[in-house]
Amino acid sequence: MVELLALLKQFRNSMVAALMLAVALVLLLSLRFYEPGQHKLISDRVLDVVGPIQKVILSPIAGYRHIQTRISELKQLDLDNQLMKAELRKLRPLGSRLKELKLENARLMKLLNIPYRPDYQSMSARVIGDSSSVFARSLLINVGRAEGVFPNAIVIVPEGLLGRVVRVGTHTSLVLTLLDLNSRVPVLVQRTRDRGLATGFNGRKLHLEFVAKEAEIKLDDLIVTSGTGDGFPKGLVVGRVENLSNGGNGLFRKLTVMPVVDFDHVEDVAILMVPSREDDIEEIEWDISTAENP
Repeated sequence: MVELLALLKQFRNSMVAALMLAVALVLLLSLRFYEPGQHKLISDRVLDVVGPIQKVILSPIAGYRHIQTRISELKQLDLDNQLMKAELRKLRPLGSRLKELKLENARLMKLLNIPYRPDYQSMSARVIGDSSSVFARSLLINVGRAEGVFPNAIVIVPEGLLGRVVRVGTHTSLVLTLLDLNSRVPVLVQRTRDRGLATGFNGRKLHLEFVAKEAEIKLDDLIVTSGTGDGFPKGLVVGRVENLSNGGNGLFRKLTVMPVVDFDHVEDVAILMVPSREDDIEEIEWDISTAENP
């Protein structure tokens, strides 16, 4: 008897559900054989009883189906999320590459806007190495003898003069920048036409030497190449006067010039092969605004 009661207690929920299901089936069968016009009142009561029972019996099934649907939807959402993450991982490098290409295109467009003379041969190049140290300020570019570069070719950027080629390999060349201690460039003050020599000292600025003491030079005066000696064409922008009192001796004074080129951030350059100096008398009309506001 005790065991029977224990079994009834253990399976009471299942037995109740089975009993309700049996009652519902009996009532449904009674409705199946119902003929119109007979015992209408009884049939109405049967419907009133069957409705709630069916709702109770079918609600777990409906809930289960709803849960199954939600599980399927969540699985699909998780799959879509993984696919989107995978696509994002593929596209992120492309976005960075696209940005780099846009920046490179802007730099190359600036190079194309440099006012070359028609009789000058030119080519573009990329900086691939920085050989600068406390003893030298030079850069390595990715063109050389095979591309037609020769020693003393002029190297420029949209802002102005960068330096000149001093050593040529098969596909690389070494550029001596204006900042190097061995750099000497004949220049003149554009406003007053006073001549001098722009020299490097391995720092971030230039010295303007051999300028006449009586020269009426002002701060921010533009310094350009004079076109005399060393094969530099006339009119290339070098820098601006920053300091008027930097010493000197005798008949000359020495000034400080701030270069227009940011030597620490040069990426693309133009190589200028200057023809015979005999006919190089025309000054290049260099537009600084083109470099500063492309």
